[in-house]
Amino acid sequence: MKLYFVIDQTNGVVRAGEKLSGRLIIRSIQPVRATNIALYFRGKEYTAVQHNETRKVGDNYQTVRVTSHGKHQFFRMDMPVPNLSSVIWNGKTVRGQHEVPFEIKLPRNLPSSMQIEEYGDSATIAYCLRAKLTGSGFLKNYQATQSVNILARAEPAEASPYIVQPTSTTIRSFGLVRKGEITYGAKVPVTKLAPGQKAEAYVALINNSGKSVKEVKVELTEVVQWSAHGHYRTVYNRLWTERFSEQHFTGSQKLDKESLKKKQHDANRKQKSYRQVLAAVNDNEGSSRCTILVPQGSHESFRGTSIKVSHTLRIKMRTKFGATNPEFSVPIDIVQEIQQIQPAVNDKANHMEQYPIAHAEPIHDEDQMLHHSLKHTPSMNPDYTSGFNEYNEPPTNPNYRGMSKASRRHIATPAYQE
Repeated sequence: MKLYFVIDQTNGVVRAGEKLSGRLIIRSIQPVRATNIALYFRGKEYTAVQHNETRKVGDNYQTVRVTSHGKHQFFRMDMPVPNLSSVIWNGKTVRGQHEVPFEIKLPRNLPSSMQIEEYGDSATIAYCLRAKLTGSGFLKNYQATQSVNILARAEPAEASPYIVQPTSTTIRSFGLVRKGEITYGAKVPVTKLAPGQKAEAYVALINNSGKSVKEVKVELTEVVQWSAHGHYRTVYNRLWTERFSEQHFTGSQKLDKESLKKKQHDANRKQKSYRQVLAAVNDNEGSSRCTILVPQGSHESFRGTSIKVSHTLRIKMRTKFGATNPEFSVPIDIVQEIQQIQPAVNDKANHMEQYPIAHAEPIHDEDQMLHHSLKHTPSMNPDYTSGFNEYNEPPTNPNYRGMSKASRRHIATPAYQE
C-alpha cells in the first residue's frame, strides 16, 4: 500500500488566497482494511525552547538541559473525497492505482511559512496536506503527508498614518531634582511596510529643560517571542537605526537658569510647545524628517497562539548623564509585500477608478473546530470559515533584553510532527 500527493503548483509555493490543487495517489497492491479517507490541509505552529531542569538522581540533584516542544494547529480545511466507493468497497481498498483529485481556495490572510532559530530554540509556521486511510492499520493508519510552502497575500498600498500626540515628560537629575520638561511628538504616514520598502517619519521636540539632548535615536525593532509548555524564548533584533544630534531640531537646546525660571512661571508653556511640535511634524520639509528602511529578511508581523512577531519604531532621547531619557514608540506592521493598485480607465465615464480590495478572512483556531465523524464522507465548502475563533489576543509587551541576531529563513520546509 502506497499513498502520496502530486500537487499542480510546480514551483512548490502557493500564495494565500489562491487555489491549491492536485491529486492523492493510492496504490493498493493488496486490499487492506479501510472505512474512510480523511483528506485535509492544515497549518501549525511548532515551537522548541531549551531550559534547565533539576532532577533527583539517587540522593543528589542534577541540573540538566532539556528541550520542550509545543505545537498548535491554527488552521484546518477538510476536503471531500469524490467516488469513495471506487477506492473503498466492503471495508477494504480496491486493488489497483486510484487518483483522488482535490482543489481548495486558501483563505486570503494565511501567514507565510516561516522558521526562526536561535541557539537551538526554534519557532516554525508550517503547512501540509494530509491523507489517512481510516481503520487501515492495527497500530497506525496508512497515511501521506506533503509539505506546502505558503506566501502571504500582498497587501494593498494604502496610507495608515500614526500620529504621536504632543506629550511632555518631566526631566529630573538622578530622579530627584526637577529640571523642566521636554515636549515631543511624531508622525509616521505609512505604518504598513514590506521588506525592502522605505517610508518617512517625522519627529519633533521642544526642550524646556535645563538639560541638553545629546542625541535622538530612531530605531526599528523586531521582537519574536514563542513558548512551549510554559517556557519562553524572546529574540530581539534591531532592523534599522538612525541618530540625530540636537542641531537637527529647532528648539532642542537647553535653557539657562533664567530662561528656565521664566518658562516655569508661564502657564501656557505646554500649549505653546504642543503647537510648535505639531507644526514641526506636519512640515514635510522640516529637519525632523528621517527615512525608515525595512531590510530584506525581516519577518512578517504575526500574532499567533504560541508565536508572536511584533515590530516597533522606537524613538529615544538621550540627555546628559543622570537625567531622564524620554522615549516613545509607534507600532509597525510588516507584511510580505505591498501591492501597488493600478487604476483602470473607465471609457464611458472618462475618469480613473481603482479596483476594490477585499478584506482577509480570519485565521482559524483549532479549539473551536467542528468535529467531523470519520464514519461519513467529509464535506467542504471552499469558502467555509465558520466554527473557528479569530485571533484577537492583544500584542505582547516583550522584555527588551537580549540583542542577539536570529538566523532566519522566510520559506521553510520543516519536518512535520504528529
